[in-house]
Amino acid sequence: MSFDLVLDEPGKLDTVEEHEGLSFIAESKIVDRYGPFKMTSFKSENRIYLDIKSVQDTGGGGCDSCTSCG
Repeated sequence: MSFDLVLDEPGKLDTVEEHEGLSFIAESKIVDRYGPFKMTSFKSENRIYLDIKSVQDTGGGGCDSCTSCG
């Protein structure tokens, strides 16, 4: 399962978590279904890459389901 990161304002039914001055917003139904999330980042040359995964097993799919990216 893959998850996207977008800029948005929180809605009435959203879950909001704050970390080091940043607010992370997720639809509550997604948090209820997949549990907490872990976000990691790394820098390669002049780009920063973010990876968002549920800490629970989501059953595969998304980028974890193949080896084509290396």
